[in-house]
Amino acid sequence: MIDSHGLILTSSLSLFEIKKRMLNLKKDPEPLLIFMKQRSVIIMPTIEINEKAAEIAVKNKLGAMDSLIYTTSLMHEAELVTGDNDFRNIDNVKIIS
Repeated sequence: MIDSHGLILTSSLSLFEIKKRMLNLKKDPEPLLIFMKQRSVIIMPTIEINEKAAEIAVKNKLGAMDSLIYTTSLMHEAELVTGDNDFRNIDNVKIIS
């Protein structure tokens, strides 16, 4: 996927989550963030995404950030690719390890 030339959409919230994770691991987040910003179209949550995400959070028992990221992918008709096991058994999600 990284080497492909296909369109990659990234929620702006994913940038937060990745940077936080890298900082917790005591790793430099900048190279990964730069790569993601250069390779992706960054999507900001809209009012519609926020409202729909609340419904999806309740339905799928997801946290706020996860439901916002997932809803962003749904509303842009994109598959969510994640390493987060909270998304197991949820439609339109590909879990990577």
